[in-house]
Amino acid sequence: MWYCPCGKHMAVLNTAGDVARRGRRSHQEARVPPEGVVAVKAYTVRAKRWAHGWELHVDGVGVTQSRSLASAERQAREYVALMNDVPEDGFDVRLVVSVGREVDETVAEALRLREEADQIQARASQAVRSAVAALTKSGVSTVRDVGVVLGLSPQRVQQLKKQPVARTSARAGTPAVTSSPGRRHR
Repeated sequence: MWYCPCGKHMAVLNTAGDVARRGRRSHQEARVPPEGVVAVKAYTVRAKRWAHGWELHVDGVGVTQSRSLASAERQAREYVALMNDVPEDGFDVRLVVSVGREVDETVAEALRLREEADQIQARASQAVRSAVAALTKSGVSTVRDVGVVLGLSPQRVQQLKKQPVARTSARAGTPAVTSSPGRRHR
């Protein structure tokens, strides 16, 4: 997990160090009831460039090293587990990478824009599903015709017709799920 020094942006790094997923998810967004959330100890690890890799400053524990950022979380996790005599999966590690102010700001801006783009993409996808349902309900009956209107292939229209269409309920703007025409959900 990579966290921006500003604390507002994060990214999950896969083993190659690439961004695999980004964005924040609270227990409400994941639809987990608040009583099901368990507090887990979290350690902030500040990674700073060093001649032979990265220095990992673990708040409240100490300092260790890693040759690469790809292995930094694992290294920090092993270090915390060893120093505190706890299992490696018994806590969270928050990796904060600092390369320099200008670079950190550039990375933060890139992550902010990617998060914004993801939100826009999600809204666009929902709008397309709604448009497919509305066109079908209004009598545009073939997937080819719906595809022509929306600039989609008939195969994609068929996939979208099978997906539930979310609409905003009257209560506090929360999404309510309805089924697509001719499809029942339990």
